[in-house]
Amino acid sequence: TSISIQPPSYVDAVVNLEYTKLDQYTITEVEQNIKTALTTGFGYINMRFEDTIYPQDIEYVIQQAPGIKTVKVTALHELLGSGLNTLSGGAGEIFRFQESNIGISEM
Repeated sequence: TSISIQPPSYVDAVVNLEYTKLDQYTITEVEQNIKTALTTGFGYINMRFEDTIYPQDIEYVIQQAPGIKTVKVTALHELLGSGLNTLSGGAGEIFRFQESNIGISEM
């Protein structure tokens, strides 16, 4: 018996969202909380090969972040793609959210 271990293929995901904040928080605080929630909630430790990510999954994770009143994902796709999609990973693929691919705007 032999085992061959391959490194994962990282697939960069793009997400754009709109939010409303709670009054006691600043825009800067809330937007940092959103980025932290995404990069932590969908970070390497929490992701599995061939995961499927729905827009509602992202909304749920962000809704838990401090200062968020409402959130709506307006775009979700792989880098160089477009639209509001469900992300479905292939064999050996893990989705990766990076701050540079997170678009945030206040409603």
